Amino acid sequence: MAFDIKDLAYDDRQRMLRGISRAVAGDPYQLRIYVPDGFSVKSVELTDGLAAVMKTDGNLLTVDFTSSTGEDVAWKISF
Repeated sequence: MAFDIKDLAYDDRQRMLRGISRAVAGDPYQLRIYVPDGFSVKSVELTDGLAAVMKTDGNLLTVDFTSSTGEDVAWKISF
C-alpha cells in the first residue's frame, strides 16, 4: 500500500527509481510499479542482500520480498 513507502524518487539521468519501504518481519511484501512504454527493467536491488523476485506483465512490474528483520528496506530499480 502507498503508505508503506517512506521515500520515493526518480533519477532521470541514471534512469533509476529509488525508494524506502516499511517492512514487517516475516511478512511478504510486494512493490507494484508502472513501467512506461519505452522503458525496460534492467535490475532490482534491495538492502541487506535481500532476495527479490521480479516479474513483469505488460507495463506492470512486481517485486516480491520478505524481510526477516522488519527494518526499512531501501530499493533501487534500474531502467
